[in-house]
Amino acid sequence: MIRSHQEIANSEIDEEQLNSDQTNDDNDPKVQPKSKKIIRVDIRSSDGTSYHSLGCKCKDEKDYGKAFEWFTKGAEQGCAESTYKIGYFYANGLEVDTDYSKAMEWYLKAAEMGFTKPIVQIGYLYFFGKGVEQDYVEALKWFLKAVEKGSAEAYVSMGNLYSKGTGVERDLSKAMEWYLKAAENGCSTAQFNIGRSYYFGFGVERNYSKAVEWYLKAAENGNTSAQFKVGFLFETGKGIEKNFKKEVFWKSKYFNTDNFTFIEDPYDQFAIQNFTPAGLCDEKEIEEDSIMEEVIIRFEERDFTIVHKYLKSCKYLTTMMNSNWKDFNLKEQNCIVLDLRSVQNQIFQTQENTNHIQIFENYVEYLTNNAIPNDFDMKLKLIELSKYLQDDSCILKIVNQSSILMRLYFLFKFENIEPVHLAIASCFVMGDLFTTMNDLSPNSIETLLNEIELSPMGKKKILDVLVNNKFPNSVIFSK
Repeated sequence: MIRSHQEIANSEIDEEQLNSDQTNDDNDPKVQPKSKKIIRVDIRSSDGTSYHSLGCKCKDEKDYGKAFEWFTKGAEQGCAESTYKIGYFYANGLEVDTDYSKAMEWYLKAAEMGFTKPIVQIGYLYFFGKGVEQDYVEALKWFLKAVEKGSAEAYVSMGNLYSKGTGVERDLSKAMEWYLKAAENGCSTAQFNIGRSYYFGFGVERNYSKAVEWYLKAAENGNTSAQFKVGFLFETGKGIEKNFKKEVFWKSKYFNTDNFTFIEDPYDQFAIQNFTPAGLCDEKEIEEDSIMEEVIIRFEERDFTIVHKYLKSCKYLTTMMNSNWKDFNLKEQNCIVLDLRSVQNQIFQTQENTNHIQIFENYVEYLTNNAIPNDFDMKLKLIELSKYLQDDSCILKIVNQSSILMRLYFLFKFENIEPVHLAIASCFVMGDLFTTMNDLSPNSIETLLNEIELSPMGKKKILDVLVNNKFPNSVIFSK
């Protein structure tokens, strides 16, 4: 779910908490991927816990009908958690019509059994007036009951009540005290609210550095609102030094919450980086009297004549020049000949319908005039050639002129792509920074949509580009 800046800035108690099945958002499945577990239970158990385990398994598999049946059996056996789950199903309209009155009925039963979660939910029902008449005082009473049981979610709720002045006199300092108690229990929502308090000066003196400290704790703890805020702070430099790679890293986490795996330093990959060739042969290392010497490169049945100095970026050809490889480095009429014919079939991964001579002509054009072809497929082949010849400069030239998604496509074609690239691409296709994708071919767009797990919003953006560029109707997408 994509959140607006305003929604993030005004994070307080909301109705999503009312329908929550978690004690806090640290356990939100959108934040922490659930691992599949094999559940072995003995349904002969008399306490109903086995029925509850079966219900949870079915719920995780989204078989809500079966889950409701198992939870009902568990409740009949006196299982407090199963009793609570029935209330949760009524509150969220899972397999049954949404009915807050019935949800309250089941929550009360579970609370009487001493279970903490329904106590907090009863407080929410009174707070929002769902299934009962809205009553802030009664909500406060139930939140305090949950506080006595050490519920971190109740601590946050108390902080929110004092922050808004609902049911109690508004007191931002007391709100901060409650948030700190919840944060001590590892509650990311509380950590986010503490960061927010320092950022805006709510109940404490404004302190951007402390705001960053608490936002970062919440972000690392899986709070998606905090992840966006941290990205924003790295962008603006408030309370912390500006850092583009960390801005992208945290915004990517925010925009992509569906089981993406991230590496720690995405800037090391070329999905977003602005590149400069590194580790290339310095022209000063070449003897002055040889830099203008002409070299013949023999490829298939063509001879390409090129001045020595233009080969400095190509490690493969430079190595050939500095060695006496038999059948590679020859002398003809006092001119060095680099013969590639014995390896030309190893260069290209795909041999069918490939004009190798045209590709090599494009490479020579790059070496002599720093020019890159406009044709998408030819760029792919030029990268393939440059990879074999170890010419990083040519690859980076193409990458620098390419959109974020074209870079992603290159990675998909030539490397074992890391999920972070998908996340970064999805992040940028949703923002203003990503303004063009018209350098992509229909086939590459089809690949991105069908074979790479971009976020839904990212895929929608690609489809928009497809429409805007009026690609042929023959392009069919399965997703």
